[in-house]
Parts: sequence; structure tokens; C-alpha cells
Amino acid sequence: MQVSVRNLQKKYKIEREKIEKMMLKLMKKFGIVKGELSVAFVSFSKMKELNRNLRGVDAPTDVLSYLLEEEPFLGEVIVCPEVANSQAKEIGHSFEKELALLLIHGFLHLLGYDHKSQGDLQKMEMLQKNLLEELVGETV
Repeated sequence: MQVSVRNLQKKYKIEREKIEKMMLKLMKKFGIVKGELSVAFVSFSKMKELNRNLRGVDAPTDVLSYLLEEEPFLGEVIVCPEVANSQAKEIGHSFEKELALLLIHGFLHLLGYDHKSQGDLQKMEMLQKNLLEELVGETV
């Protein structure tokens, strides 16, 4: 099991080792013992382009994730630190906490979790909260 972290933007500092460790813990927690997870941090404009191309939404978003069909890849989680920073300020918690939440959120999508219904949203939010506390030691 392997995690590849790429920082493709220059505006925000990304602690690669810390993120790799957290994502490896997540993979282990869900019984994923083989495969590679890719994590990328992109600029505001790149995230807008990706969101438009992947989802048909011409606006930036905080996190995207998608399964990769080729072995040994599990999938890719893409985060926009600029959007994450804005959300953190709006919510009133740290940038690092918001990044952790988004990474957990994107990872859960790779495992098939979704939030199309209110019930699914509540289930996913509770799981994210528990995972954040367990893996990072923070509460939402």
C-alpha cells in the first residue's frame, strides 16, 4: 500500500509526510492492504477546470475524487487548498483541520460513500467526524 502526494500549487504549504501518514492510516483502517492512492493539491483555476471537465460544473470545488481503473491504483483525491482555506475561515477552524476533513471526505467517496440523500449525508458526516478525531486527534 502506497500513498503519493503531489503539490501542484504554490500558494499554500503542504506537509506531504503528515498527509501520507494520515492516508496510510485511513487505508489500513478500511482494510486496504494493496494498492496506491494518489493525492494532489491544485490551484483554484485548475480545480475549476477539473470540476468543469469531470462534473460539468463551471466553478471550483474543495475536493474531487475518482476511482482509477488501472491496477494497482485505488484512486485519486484532489484538493484545492485555496477553497479549503476560505472554508476554514468561514467555519472558524484551522486550515490543517479543513484539509484533513477534505482528504477524509474524498477518500470515503472512493470507498463508495455518498451524500445524495439526507440520511447518507448524516452517515458520512458522522464517519468523517469520528475518523478525524481518531486519525488527527481533532473534533469537528
